[in-house]
Amino acid sequence: MQDKIKQQFAKLQQELDDYTSKYVEDDFSLKLSHHKKITELLERRDRIIREEFTPEELNEFYSRVFANFDPLREFFPLKDDQSVDFSFLKFIKAEYLDNFKMKVVLELHENEYVENTVLEKTIYLFEQEPETTKIIWKNEKGNCPLFDFFENEDDDFEAFDILYEFYVDMLFLAEMESE
Repeated sequence: MQDKIKQQFAKLQQELDDYTSKYVEDDFSLKLSHHKKITELLERRDRIIREEFTPEELNEFYSRVFANFDPLREFFPLKDDQSVDFSFLKFIKAEYLDNFKMKVVLELHENEYVENTVLEKTIYLFEQEPETTKIIWKNEKGNCPLFDFFENEDDDFEAFDILYEFYVDMLFLAEMESE
C-alpha cells in the first residue's frame, strides 16, 4: 500500500477513535447519571435485604434470582446436582462512580474457597489498571469464575455489566415466574 494511503487511513482511524472515545464517555456519563438517580432506592432495598431477611429468606430470594438470570449462573460453581452453588454469597453491590470508575463489592459467608469476607474490584474506563482485593485462597484455587473476576487485573466490562444488571434488577428477577 502506498505511504500516502497509509497516512490517510491512519488519520481516518484516529478520527474514528476520537469519536468512539467520546461515545464511550457519553455512554458512561448517562449510566452514571441514571445510577445516581436510583441510588437512594437501591440503598433502601439493600437495607431491607441485609437487615430483615433471615438466612432462609435470603437463600430463597437468591434461588429465585438465579432461576431467572442465566448470565449470572456462569459466575458460580455447580453442585453435584448441577444447581448453582451460591451458598457463599452474602451480597453483591455494583455501581458506577465519578471519574469514569465502576466498582463491584462481594460480601461472603464462610466458605470452602476463600478466607476473605469481602472482595472489591474497581475498574477504570480509561488507561488505569483495576484495583482488586488480594484473594486469600483456602487450599487450591476453586472453580469459581466470580472469584476469577476479582482476582484478575483485566478490565472486564462485560462481567461488570452482568453484575450490575443483577444488582439493580434483583427484585424484579426474584419476582419473575421461572421459565
